[in-house]
Amino acid sequence: MGLSGFMSKMMAQGGANVKAALAETTKQPQKEQTDLLMTLIERSKDTEFGKRFDFASIKTVKDFQDRVPLTDYDFYSEYIHRMADGEQNVLTSEKIVHFNKTSGTLGVPKKIPVTNDHVKIFSNYYAKYINYLASEKHGYAWTGGKGFSLGEGTYQILPSGISYGSASSLMVAKMGKLVPFLKIDMLKGCNTSPIEARQPEAGTPTRYLHARFALMETNVTYANATFVSYLLEIMRYIEDNKAKLINDIRTGTIDASIEMPEASRASLLKKLKPMPERADELQKIFDTKSDVPLMKRIWPKMQFIICVGGAGFSIYTQKLKERYCGNDMDFVFLGLSASEGMFSVPYELNNTDAVFVPDSVFMEFIPADEGADTDKCYLLHELEVGKKYEIVVTTRGGLFRYKMKDTVLITGRFNDTPTMEFVNRSGFAVSMFGEKTSDLALQSTVVNAAKEIGIDVYDYAVYPDADAVPAKYVMLLELRGYDGSQNEQIRAELQKQLGIANPSMAAKFKDGICGPLELKILQPETFLLYRDLMIMKGTAAAQLKPVHVLNTPFLKKFFYSWIEQY
Repeated sequence: MGLSGFMSKMMAQGGANVKAALAETTKQPQKEQTDLLMTLIERSKDTEFGKRFDFASIKTVKDFQDRVPLTDYDFYSEYIHRMADGEQNVLTSEKIVHFNKTSGTLGVPKKIPVTNDHVKIFSNYYAKYINYLASEKHGYAWTGGKGFSLGEGTYQILPSGISYGSASSLMVAKMGKLVPFLKIDMLKGCNTSPIEARQPEAGTPTRYLHARFALMETNVTYANATFVSYLLEIMRYIEDNKAKLINDIRTGTIDASIEMPEASRASLLKKLKPMPERADELQKIFDTKSDVPLMKRIWPKMQFIICVGGAGFSIYTQKLKERYCGNDMDFVFLGLSASEGMFSVPYELNNTDAVFVPDSVFMEFIPADEGADTDKCYLLHELEVGKKYEIVVTTRGGLFRYKMKDTVLITGRFNDTPTMEFVNRSGFAVSMFGEKTSDLALQSTVVNAAKEIGIDVYDYAVYPDADAVPAKYVMLLELRGYDGSQNEQIRAELQKQLGIANPSMAAKFKDGICGPLELKILQPETFLLYRDLMIMKGTAAAQLKPVHVLNTPFLKKFFYSWIEQY
């Protein structure tokens, strides 16, 4: 075991202490939450924000709720602009060490302030606890191999000297400050992907690099992706481009059709050498029919996959299992986290439920179920199993009563702390006439229609056409191996399944309130083209969430321009 493997093992073993601490804090969640809030109030009482809302006189949670209004990013934009310029004691007295760049599709990205406490929490849970959870079943042999890790992150240094970039770039940014002006690859020994993919220059084809370098390795023991959809995308890329990838591995070159910055190409070519034996091995794997899942044939030592994969991502998890990793592969489904903080973590393998972390951030909850009283914010210990809530967060970086616009379903209890599953962004995916179609209803519609007809859906989106008379849903599908001969059958089945997933829609179809569902077939690689465009605009590929609702003029224009004509 090399140095990187030794360090990975030490970090994973350290996760035992994190797990023990979680077991204790989840026994008395509201005490932990109250203590945390009072600490954050105390730290900020002499800041400009704290003086504005008289934090010095806040003694209880109710005082805090009565004093501070519910907020959104616009409420803080001027404060954060000054903090980014280096001004101190604005929202918090704690030192701001980084600004997380949100992964919005268009518009000006937000800057979310991050403190050292925030970094420590993420490090404890992601670098220690998550790996320990996997090691409880699999032991520590996996630390002697490499991870098929798809994290990407770039950052910049603001004039104030504070780093600013995607959340996944945070640790990279901190290491960069320790060794300024040097691009040292601290993760080379434990990662399949080269630094050119993990810290990519603009225009770098990271899909190719992740796939190419992972295929070169045989001692791969786990996979790690922010979202399971990105891991599925890379596996599809491998399958669709296997001839090119194998040839490049055989010859130690980078195919001329792969466009990238010349500096990156030159740097990568120095790391490559011909690998004819591995190329022959891969060719045989792809040419031979087998009941063994493809990922296990390419990487026989792979033991588990770490990713976000619950609720709205379940369609991608299922496709990954069906086509690439099988049902026996263990998954560590990450809980809910965001640029603002960590909200929940898994407590066992293969379970999409996660337990809230009581000492991470202070949380309040607005009821999201139909007919619920949304005037009151509930506390962690007051949540009811089976009900949905929107999260309101007070962060360690100085955001107070900040509406996250994320909705969660309370699924049970771990010790005395609620467990949850992420549902969707607040509100409904589509609701043109009170039908309130959720993200999960749309996903169920596509999954069940595909199963009934036997088609392979690469991805999907819906456009709520409110200008049509009557208004209607337009479903856009990207299909694999489709010849256009089943359009009406697919359309009718989608409409049927939508009515099942959301009975309100069945009635509206029947009564003519909603026009018949319309089907559009997208050209191959439409969703990949969209992702490439977002990456060109500065969003890290690993942070991109799937687009399922075309709710902006830009999204409609882009996807409609790639409709297949049969």
